[in-house]
Amino acid sequence: MSDGQMDSVEALLEEARLTARMPEPAERLRLRQAAGLSRAQVAAAVGVGRQTVANWEEGTTDPQPPGRFKYLRLLEGLAQIHPAPTPAQAP
Repeated sequence: MSDGQMDSVEALLEEARLTARMPEPAERLRLRQAAGLSRAQVAAAVGVGRQTVANWEEGTTDPQPPGRFKYLRLLEGLAQIHPAPTPAQAP
């Protein structure tokens, strides 16, 4: 794949992330805690303040670009590593 094609693919993925469904606030919190990450770590990686991450997890505000893209990518990766428990697995 040429560099131009790769750039086009990345542009389409970024566009898709604009409309991608963000996990509910409780799931955002669950994923971060399951990974053993602090709000400060997530904030630094995403490029926002710690309180912004807290607001996202509490449902006070919704992630907006440009932090939304990195946050969604992080959540998607964490969901693969720490899938939501099925009802039979729930404590």
